[in-house]
Amino acid sequence: MNLKRSGLWVFFANTLGSLLVFAGTIFFARFVGAGELGSYFLFEGVLSMLALGTDFGLRKSIEKRLSEAATPAILTTGIVVKLFPIGLAGLLIFVGVRPLNAYLRADLAQLLIPAVFLREYSRLTMNVLNAELRVSETAGLRILQRGTWAGVGTLGLLNGYGVESLVYSLLLGYTLTILVGIYRINTSLGRPTKTALSSLFDFAKFNAVTKTNVFFHGWLDTLVIGLFLGPVSVSAYEIAWRVSALVMMSSSAIATVAFPQVSEWSAKGELKRVANLTQKGIVPPLYFSVPALAGVALFSTEIMTLLFGQEYVIGGTALVVLVAGRNAQAIDLVKSRVIQALDRPELTAKVTIVSVGTNILLNFSLVLYFGINGAAFATASTFVVALIMHSRYLSELISYSWPLAELSGFILGSAVMGAVLYALRSISAVNGLPVLFGYILLGVLVYAAATLAYPPSRSSLLNFLRERQIGI
Repeated sequence: MNLKRSGLWVFFANTLGSLLVFAGTIFFARFVGAGELGSYFLFEGVLSMLALGTDFGLRKSIEKRLSEAATPAILTTGIVVKLFPIGLAGLLIFVGVRPLNAYLRADLAQLLIPAVFLREYSRLTMNVLNAELRVSETAGLRILQRGTWAGVGTLGLLNGYGVESLVYSLLLGYTLTILVGIYRINTSLGRPTKTALSSLFDFAKFNAVTKTNVFFHGWLDTLVIGLFLGPVSVSAYEIAWRVSALVMMSSSAIATVAFPQVSEWSAKGELKRVANLTQKGIVPPLYFSVPALAGVALFSTEIMTLLFGQEYVIGGTALVVLVAGRNAQAIDLVKSRVIQALDRPELTAKVTIVSVGTNILLNFSLVLYFGINGAAFATASTFVVALIMHSRYLSELISYSWPLAELSGFILGSAVMGAVLYALRSISAVNGLPVLFGYILLGVLVYAAATLAYPPSRSSLLNFLRERQIGI
């Protein structure tokens, strides 16, 4: 697999997919209002919580084992085993429809039953393609799923179907992903075996703990806000969260392509290549996340009000805090995936236990006193805790260095960009979307020029463009 080509394709696909979701969210926020949109966000949060039990780390375990040796029994065993927790989840939803609807503030709970099934198997198709080292094709499936949600959801709202149309568009996106994914998968099916089950469980038992990290970092804060503050605050916070997610596009792309390749290198004992990939893989996420923090610190209020509406202004401070936390998460995501690919899931499980405990404690403590800003601080803090622990564990497995020279260039470039934009903002206020987009474009140009003018960062960026592969 060509890591650079695959990584760039996944990055551009993630960018397109994120922009589709971003555009859809802007329209939905203005069309249905904060209260109804908050109910949809809570639906997604509950769905993600249910996914903890229905997956139990199995999807990533299937990807790991197939990347080592594409045994038909592995995939078949995984597919069959997943049916049991999914069926149990469906039964629990059926029994708890009334309290779930009361929490969601909408009659949506019954739709969680098909959503759990479709979500899990749509994600599984992408895990299998990743294991086949066809990561670029999973990026296309993500565009399909996100584009369906944004496009069909918009059509549903315009035709008067309300917030339910967002849920149905989500289900349709999952369904199309499954159908296209099945058509593209090369791995054949075989008979389920006890050996395959044991192999999957050996990895999944630790990865299941790590998997909780995704939920607790991505949805615990939203669900706690829904419990104590209500749907309007949920909408403001979740939109701030989704805007901050744009920072993660390059990191997510690198982490996606790195896992199956590092897994293969690890099986062959080629740890020097893993170390080289890790060191170079940290640079692109930092190149985007550092200036994003400077820009959001200046224009968070304008971003929330001009793009989404005045009722979302309460999410401005939370947006700044979350983007700051995303800087730590961007690096942590790459490092945690490398540790998992080195077949040490017990280490990431330890990190998860500590960071999840911190997240729970801080969210329930701070949301009550500081509202959505408290939730943002709690989540950002856990990103930092996870990064510190993963960095320590990874340094015990491989020898690599932090790209301090490049980081200094990115910080310097962001400082120059921030100073220019701050000076211009004091002269001309941001009073409309054209002005906001103009400032953003100018910031991009100033930052690019500043980092190219600084020798260490210029050298790193030019070497990245020249190399055929990352980490080779």
